Parts: sequence; C-alpha cells; structure tokens
Amino acid sequence: MQYRYVIVTPVKDEEQYIEQTLISVINQTVTPICWVIVDDDSQDNTTNLISKYSTNYAWILLHKIKRGVKRDLGSAEAAAFNVGYNIVKNLDFDFVVKLDGDVRFAKDYFERLFEVFSRDEKLGIASGIYLEDYGKGWRRVSMPYYHAAGASKVVRKNCFEQIGGFLSEPGWDTVDEIKALSLSWTTAHVADVEFFHLKNEGTGMGIVKTNN
Repeated sequence: MQYRYVIVTPVKDEEQYIEQTLISVINQTVTPICWVIVDDDSQDNTTNLISKYSTNYAWILLHKIKRGVKRDLGSAEAAAFNVGYNIVKNLDFDFVVKLDGDVRFAKDYFERLFEVFSRDEKLGIASGIYLEDYGKGWRRVSMPYYHAAGASKVVRKNCFEQIGGFLSEPGWDTVDEIKALSLSWTTAHVADVEFFHLKNEGTGMGIVKTNN
C-alpha cells in the first residue's frame, strides 16, 4: 500500500538536536511527499544545518519566518506549523505529520504507524509513544490512552480538515483530540512504536504536557 504524507516541523534554536531528526526522516522506509521545516527566527546554527540537507533532498523545504513582536510561547509552535501547512495543503496526500525538531526514531517509524491507520478507518490522530532521559536512562512517558504525543503527531487528512486544523493557542495538542473525538474519530498512541524525545518535555516552545 502506498502511504502519501507530508511533514511540517516548527523549529527554533534546535542546533543540538535537528540533525538527528533530519537523519531519522531521510532514512524512513516511506519517504514523505514534502517536508516543510519552518524556522521561527532561530539565532543559532539551526538554519544552516537544515540548509545542508535541503540542498541534497528536493522534498525538504526550509521556510524562514521573522517575528517583529515578542513571541507567545503558548501558541508559537502551532502558529509556525500553520505557516508550513499552508505551503503543502494543496498537495495530494493522506496524512499530515506535525514533527518536532528534537526527536529521533527508527527507519520504519512512520510505516508502522500508517499500518495501524490502515487497519482502523476511524483512527484520526495517532503517534508512537515517546521516551525521555532525565539522567537515569531512556524511560517511556505515560500518556492517557487517547493522547497522541504532540512532538510526533500523525493526523489523517480528512480528520485534520474536519477539526479545522490546529488552533494557534495553548493546549492545541489536546484541543485537536477533543474535536476529533466529538466527530466520532478515534485518537491514540501506539505502545509498540517508539520515538526518542531528545529535549525533555516542557523545555521547548508551546508545549503543554499531558499525563494521566
């Protein structure tokens, strides 16, 4: 089965992690149609690192935005995502992925998630389960059964359109699930598909932690 998907990644000052994310996506068994990385006025070497890869991979697109006013950390991530989504929204795809620039995962990460979607036509939003390291080794982070991790969230296009996309406000990564559930979609994380969140939850922009 052919899985058609696009990725949108909002980033800001991720030079410490972004290359691991780039390599993880490039090595996927299923290549995205397009990957838009929206650089939210980074002040470090993030942009240069992304440019190094986008030069060699035509499906990686770097889009830079400048902010003339103080950033609202509660909504900056979703707002940057929406800028990127507007670039790819007219392409022919079945899934949209919101992916952070501080994660890494196995080469079959997306393929395995898409296989789960293919078995459940009502599954609208899903992710793998994520691991973080607080100095004692990598440990899984507990989430409610219905919650998909905001750092690597896959949304079926029909579901994304029905919920009106992501709101540019705090809590966007739970509001989308509430909307989807109210429209009879299901949402979940897949316990046997893992990814590593390299920057611990809550230290980035616009993240609202959701535990059980």
